[in-house]
Amino acid sequence: MRDHRELPAFQHSHELVLVVHEAVRHLPGLDRSALGARMESAAHSAAAAVARACAVPAEQFGTQIDEASRRLREVGYYIDIAQRLGHLALDTAVELLERQTLAGVEVNALLQEEGSGGAAVVLPHDGEGDSEPVDSGLTRAATSPFSSR
Repeated sequence: MRDHRELPAFQHSHELVLVVHEAVRHLPGLDRSALGARMESAAHSAAAAVARACAVPAEQFGTQIDEASRRLREVGYYIDIAQRLGHLALDTAVELLERQTLAGVEVNALLQEEGSGGAAVVLPHDGEGDSEPVDSGLTRAATSPFSSR
């Protein structure tokens, strides 16, 4: 049984829970209790699914990691909606989406690792530095004309 606290997928998901919690505190009243609650719930569920994956039989591992991946996508949707409604500043939304993406990359690496029989997954990097991920384009996407709709 793996210790979930040692997995980058859990570490990034847990960090996302903390920053989402902080961001939700700044949402307007009704959105804090509705949209914010859903955003926090999805973030908590993603981290919990990674932790659960380490405690279930091996044949259920993929199901839990898949759940974590789905919940992370849900977090991304709520961040996008909150920003488009004007409840999150663009820079805050971009930071949250970057963290959500990092968690998603690590969760999906676990899915691929499981699907390849435990083989290590090498993630692409830009060649500069040791382990920087390739530019995801989030900043450009977030500042495009469509982000304000």
